[in-house]
Amino acid sequence: MSFQPRSTRRPSGRGSNRRPSGRKQRFDVSCSNCNTATVVPFRPKPGRPVYCRPCFDNLRNGRSAGKEEAVNDLPAPNRPTAGQDAGGAKAFPGMRMSPATRAAIAAMGIAEPTPIQERCIPQLLEGRDVIGQARTGSGKTLAFAVPMVECCDPSIRKVQALVLVPTRELAIQVAS
Repeated sequence: MSFQPRSTRRPSGRGSNRRPSGRKQRFDVSCSNCNTATVVPFRPKPGRPVYCRPCFDNLRNGRSAGKEEAVNDLPAPNRPTAGQDAGGAKAFPGMRMSPATRAAIAAMGIAEPTPIQERCIPQLLEGRDVIGQARTGSGKTLAFAVPMVECCDPSIRKVQALVLVPTRELAIQVAS
């Protein structure tokens, strides 16, 4: 019996347009922070900042990345002076949460928690299980999302939380 090599012709049909698996596609971009030309191994999304390695490392380590400009046409954040109070500090007073979460809540125009939020957020922050029931539009999504975000570590670049919803419509609502 003799050895017969397989055809060297590319297969037709599904998967025939794929690149060789050992070669990753690279994209030329400009760093959103310092405008340096850089190459990234992912397709940049419109409206999302892309950083060169030094700027990315600085941002990840909590250091200033150098340039303090608005990125992607967003206004630069207003930093309070010595006599001013940060707007986020007034959001959800009396609840234990990070300044970043408070600022995000304040940016949504929310200053006071709804009754479901007031009762659920402290319990969930303490690690307790909660079954909450409230009317549509009462802020249930924020009631579970705030404690979930507070428990996540932004330095860990892996999935840390999962939200399961029963319908596509609810998934769209929760995602927005």
